[in-house]
Amino acid sequence: MIPYPDRSLVARLLDVLIPPDVQPGATDAGVLAWLDDVAADHHAQYWTTLFTPGLDALAADLAAGAELDTELVATLGGQDRRPGWTVSPATFVGTLADVAAHGYYGRRESGSWPGIGYDPAPKLPVPDVVRHVAPTESGPEALDGRYDVIVVGAGAGGGVAARVLTEAGARVLLLDRGRFLTTDAIGHDHLANHRFSAYGHNTGPARAGNPRVVADAEGEHRIDAPHDFRWHNNAMTVGGGTRVYQGMAWRFQPDDFRMASRYGVPEGSSLADWPLTYDELEPFYTRVEQEFGVCGDGSVHRFQGHRSAPYPMPAQPETAEAGVLRKGAEALGLSTGPVPLLINTEHRHGRAACVRCGQCIGFGCPVDARAGSHNTVIPLALATGLCRLVPGQFVERVLVDGSGRATGVVVDDLRTGVRREVRAGAVVLAAGAIETARLLLASATTDFPDGLGNRTGHVGRHLQGHNYERPAVEVAVCRCW
Repeated sequence: MIPYPDRSLVARLLDVLIPPDVQPGATDAGVLAWLDDVAADHHAQYWTTLFTPGLDALAADLAAGAELDTELVATLGGQDRRPGWTVSPATFVGTLADVAAHGYYGRRESGSWPGIGYDPAPKLPVPDVVRHVAPTESGPEALDGRYDVIVVGAGAGGGVAARVLTEAGARVLLLDRGRFLTTDAIGHDHLANHRFSAYGHNTGPARAGNPRVVADAEGEHRIDAPHDFRWHNNAMTVGGGTRVYQGMAWRFQPDDFRMASRYGVPEGSSLADWPLTYDELEPFYTRVEQEFGVCGDGSVHRFQGHRSAPYPMPAQPETAEAGVLRKGAEALGLSTGPVPLLINTEHRHGRAACVRCGQCIGFGCPVDARAGSHNTVIPLALATGLCRLVPGQFVERVLVDGSGRATGVVVDDLRTGVRREVRAGAVVLAAGAIETARLLLASATTDFPDGLGNRTGHVGRHLQGHNYERPAVEVAVCRCW
């Protein structure tokens, strides 16, 4: 429950921020009840330091004759200071509008989605029987064996590595910190998912005991909550990011491999050409596209480089938005074409075709049409009988001999707390850019004091990623000010 005695005042203010019109207002859409659910956890600090003193000051203004309407709220939203207020009125109104927008537009059950034209229902018929591929897991007893190769991380890279190694006859132990999640377990909460984790996330790790350290000009900061935007979410589950990605399957263009020599090196950067070319990598692009299953039209992207085989499935049908984009691009002399996607556009390898539900990114696919390592390469590796998948295992460090050759890993079982050493002839680190670098640095020894593979000091540096802007929901949804 919200820790404020005058619930009617909170309800009235919510309905000014999101008033009823052709769509229900905030309270009719259940925003107050939702605030009750999250008050003690996610909003506890808001209520202590901002909402309660702000509501007290608002109540005093109303008692003095002010009218709670859009004009008053707009005035408060433009004031940093106000007589009788101990907190900023603008911060109070803006923050409450922000969280009210979360509860109104982020919840499927609020009834607000039709008002913004969002329909998550499938646009194509859903098969009567949907087959969801679930990789076969082994228990901790599998850690007692000896393997040719240990693969750390069961995401895109680790899944492919397990597939290729077992195909060559190697005995493989595939470890992951997370567990396999069903589509229902991943959920469809737009407020608590991998891409927008304002109130938690759906891909692990657990909220408690897994802090991050973020460095900026002011120093280092410990970030304890995975839903803090500075935490930088990494999917930690069997399948990794392929469980919740959008499924885009772009190849690098030939020039992407020679950016430094073609465009020069910006001052202060570490930009360098790749040590291989597009032509050398092209056969591997083709194999991945065929094995995972990509839909698209390779003939329409003229700068992409030659292809040794077409995509195995036709592209998704054009949407209304794509038609508008195409017309605008043509007017500018530009070309467009369908995005290559790791999504079935036809029944393939026992998995259904896409039903066009529009909920790819951040969620699990309801019909398993989107390809990931969990439903393609990992099951193929397991089917050889040479691979064991053991989830729920935190790899603490890589073990090496005096020459620096990897001999195994130290593993902590996250369920039992049992710590053990697992031996192998080689170790593949496929835990993602951040976690792989962390593991190399955490595996320092007397012979390798700066971490494994880090004699030049470059491990953990030069990371280049995609930046995503946070949605400005407070501007988009507050209809009164």
